[in-house]
Amino acid sequence: MKPLNSPELETSKFYLLVLCLCGCGYAWLFAHTLFHSDSHTEAIGCLFYKLTGLPCPSCGSTRSVLCLWQGNVWDAFYYNPIGLLLFAGMLVFPVWILSDFLRKKDSFYRFYKGVERVLRRRYITIPCIALVLMNWIWNFYKYV
Repeated sequence: MKPLNSPELETSKFYLLVLCLCGCGYAWLFAHTLFHSDSHTEAIGCLFYKLTGLPCPSCGSTRSVLCLWQGNVWDAFYYNPIGLLLFAGMLVFPVWILSDFLRKKDSFYRFYKGVERVLRRRYITIPCIALVLMNWIWNFYKYV
């Protein structure tokens, strides 16, 4: 039995979390396609938008991912550029984790930890925050 603070257990928990999040994303997209006929309709609902009447930085991400799935890159970028990252992650992460599992490696986990270290640097963090704020402003422009 592995100790509770072993690196292997931490990696396994992280992989399980990422796979669950991807599964939730696929379930959300499936639910959206069941209740809406195309990617141009309003999403099932953003809780932030429903509570405040204001778009959140990720509003439009569902439509963005659905547009990418249909090959409409420009529409996807219009709805929310964050959707491009979500789409890439939802496609790549499960495959990468499965590959790590089959090869008994932890390359995805090490990649994540490396990205986390890079994002903690102020000269990286501040431009990333600025990009999210610009995206939020773009959402205000589109929705309000």
